[in-house]
Amino acid sequence: MTDGTLSQKDLEEFQRWAIVVDDQLVDAVNAMLALEDPDAEPLGNCGQLLHSDRSSADLASDLVQEINAWKEYPDRPAWFTPAFQMVLVVSTWATFLMDYVDEVTRDGAQPNDKQFTLIVEKIEPAIAHFDRILRAVGAAGYLPN
Repeated sequence: MTDGTLSQKDLEEFQRWAIVVDDQLVDAVNAMLALEDPDAEPLGNCGQLLHSDRSSADLASDLVQEINAWKEYPDRPAWFTPAFQMVLVVSTWATFLMDYVDEVTRDGAQPNDKQFTLIVEKIEPAIAHFDRILRAVGAAGYLPN
């Protein structure tokens, strides 16, 4: 299955994983925001999906229904598959965090102790988790080369 389409079963597995990755990335973003601007409001929904009363199966079913409805949209470009859309949504937070690390280390600058701790304890694990899902989706043949 290398045409960019996902079976219902594969889609559910990747969507469940994407929920976890997204939650971890948003948690890291909230920690970064709290460090850099203590008055900043945390981003909504962080952890609310995973820690809701709803089962993972129900959450995945909703995501599958949403994606199946989206797939029926006739003007969607052929390259913009559900897998590509899933990765694109999650990558938004990963990109934001990578930009932050680039900013605090620009031109060889050393992050302060709090920034370093944030990078090591929150950002790096979240980016590594994102990298694992990205590689898995790619290895499954769902992303263009």
